[in-house]
Amino acid sequence: MSLDMYDKDFIMDTKVDKKPENSINEAFTRQHYIKIADVIKKMKGVEDKESVTDALVEFFKNDNKLFDEQRFRDYLKK
Repeated sequence: MSLDMYDKDFIMDTKVDKKPENSINEAFTRQHYIKIADVIKKMKGVEDKESVTDALVEFFKNDNKLFDEQRFRDYLKK
């Protein structure tokens, strides 16, 4: 089974207004979420994985309102 490029898409597909040009706060990109998820997958302790995942999910949701928690958690289970 080939992976569709949207399998790793943790950001909902929604058109959003651009941030002001002088904005210094930039959200993580899809590539950031993927790399972080891949690091979590390599962790050995299940309890540690869950607590790290929970903490990061809250951070990501605050960082980017389009972050899709369920897609992120589903990717971690693959």
